[in-house]
Amino acid sequence: MSCAVRRMKLKAWAYGWRSACWLMALKQCWRGFFVLKAPVARSRIPMNELAGLNVLIFRAPRTDDPLSAGLIARGASVHSLPVQKIIEYSEPRCLADNLGSQKQGAGDYHKAIFVSRRAALLALSTFGKAREVVKATSQCFAVGPTTASVLKDQGFAVGYPDKGSNSEGLLALAELQQVDGEHIIIFRGRGGRELLGQTLRERGARVDYCELYQRQLDVSNRQKIIDQLQSDTRSVLLAHSVEILLGILALLGSEHKHLVLDSPLVVPGERLAERGRALGFKQLIVANSALADALERALLDWYTQA
Repeated sequence: MSCAVRRMKLKAWAYGWRSACWLMALKQCWRGFFVLKAPVARSRIPMNELAGLNVLIFRAPRTDDPLSAGLIARGASVHSLPVQKIIEYSEPRCLADNLGSQKQGAGDYHKAIFVSRRAALLALSTFGKAREVVKATSQCFAVGPTTASVLKDQGFAVGYPDKGSNSEGLLALAELQQVDGEHIIIFRGRGGRELLGQTLRERGARVDYCELYQRQLDVSNRQKIIDQLQSDTRSVLLAHSVEILLGILALLGSEHKHLVLDSPLVVPGERLAERGRALGFKQLIVANSALADALERALLDWYTQA
C-alpha cells in the first residue's frame, strides 16, 4: 500500500473519531443544559427560617387561616390563644333605621360596606333580611381582600382597597369620595371604629350601622398565655386590633402584664403600632397590612435579622 493511500485512510479514521467526540460532547452539553435549567421542586426547598420560634395569635381562630399555615410551613410553632370570644346576635341590631321596619326597604341603600370577614359571613348566611339588603344594593365594598372573598364566593361584585385593609383604605377609594345624598349601610361588630361612618357623613352621606355580633373577654386561655410567656422558649405576640391589645392587658392584669409588654409584638400598620406603644408595649414589629403575607414577611424579616 502506498504512503498516499495510508495517509488517506488515517485522515478518514481521524475525521470520524473527531466527529464522534464532538457529537458526544455536544450531547453532554445539551443534557447538562436541561439539568441546569430544570426547576427545583418547591417541596424540596427547606422552609425552616422560623424554627425555634413560638407565635402566639390572639384573635379568634379560623379553620382556613393562611397566616397560621404559612408560619407553620416555615418552621414556627403557632399557638391560637384568643383573648376574645365572638357572640353572634340572633337578630341584626341596626342603628338608625331598622332593617325590619316598614319605613326601610331592602332597596333603599346605595352602598353596603363590610368591615370584617365575620360581618360578611353573618350578613350573607345567617340573616335573611340583611342578605336582601346586600342583593338590592348597587355597590358593595369590603375592608380588604379576605372580606371581599366572602362576597365574591356568593356572587357579589365588590370593591376593596389594594393597600391598607382598614377604614383609611376604604375612605381613599374613588367610589367613596362623592357620596353626597347617598344612603350607606355598614355591617360590623358592636363597638367598632367610628372613623368610617363619621367621614362618610361629613361627605354628605346618610349612614346606618348594622351590628351582627359583639366581642367579650375570653378568660379560658389566661393560664396558657402566662405559661407560654414564662417558658424558656422564644415567643412573639401577634395582635390584629386595638381591642385585642386591650383584651390581653385586661386578661393578664397588673401582676402579669409585664410578660406581654416586654415581648415582641407584631401588628398590622403604624396606627396600631402607635396605640401599642401608648399602652406600654416596648418591641413593635410593624407589618404593611393585616394580610397573611404581609404579617408573615414582617415576622420573617425580624426573626432572621435578630
